[in-house]
Amino acid sequence: MWSSRIFKKNEMKIYQKIAALFLCMMIGFFQQDLQAQQLPFYTQNQDTNAPSFINGDYFKYDLPTQAGIRYRYQWTQVEGAPRTLNAHFSHWNEDYNLSLGGNLISDQTGPTSFTGIYGKAAYGIQVSRGVLIAVGMTGGLVQYRINGEELHFLEPGEEKNGSLTKLFPDFGAGATVYIDEKYYFGITIPQVFGLNLDFRDEQNSVNTERVRHYYANAGAFIPLYEGSFLEPNVEVRYVENTPLLIAAGIRYIYKENFWVGVNGTSSRAAGVDAGVMWGSGDNLFKLGYALTNYFQQYGPNFGSTQEIGISVSW
Repeated sequence: MWSSRIFKKNEMKIYQKIAALFLCMMIGFFQQDLQAQQLPFYTQNQDTNAPSFINGDYFKYDLPTQAGIRYRYQWTQVEGAPRTLNAHFSHWNEDYNLSLGGNLISDQTGPTSFTGIYGKAAYGIQVSRGVLIAVGMTGGLVQYRINGEELHFLEPGEEKNGSLTKLFPDFGAGATVYIDEKYYFGITIPQVFGLNLDFRDEQNSVNTERVRHYYANAGAFIPLYEGSFLEPNVEVRYVENTPLLIAAGIRYIYKENFWVGVNGTSSRAAGVDAGVMWGSGDNLFKLGYALTNYFQQYGPNFGSTQEIGISVSW
């Protein structure tokens, strides 16, 4: 593996300070008045929107390839609440420092929905001993749909039948720094170009705008004993005209048997994350479940968010 060479202690301290300073700068930069968080937020496998992120099982178990599928049901007590299905694949080739992969995503929220297929690629630059910078891009095609029969803001007596659809290209970019195969921090812009979707027919027009998101994240894969790990992580999300979102969590992984974790966000959400693992040294299967509850002091109770996923690494 590319960072099997050991760091000198003074070098390691310098890089840790750089990582901490970077995260503080990103949080400070995003402290502004912040349209809605429009992209799905995953409790598990948060690398969906990050083209430069290398599968964590490569660092922990030397398994460079991963494929999986997950389903997320957000706000279970709200009619028409977001439901997202995502299938993903990624492979890291350490001989060429090249990552390839893709995602297929389908999201339904009330009368609106979108389906997208993406490919992604990243290249790793070995800048010094134990330090790798992965720079990646993602590109795909997205179909946006609006079900006119579910729209309720038309004039009395006016009814819109059928669906309005549009196809758009979608691109993202990001960079992640990896230190000694234990620590990482990065930035991602999953939608480099904001989209202004204007659905029109002979009688009606519906306009919806998708704005750019900006993410900063940091975390670590900390080995403990006998193949166990501790994984802390933090993510900052910025979207124009919405509150800044900060999410943090920590997960304990017991060998290749199970994991448990807790997480929370600045939007007064807290959750638990657990799963089981099984397999041989050449492959590893995972089945995970995450539950999130919201504890806001005002407004209606939207219910919980649930997420389930299965994956295999080899």
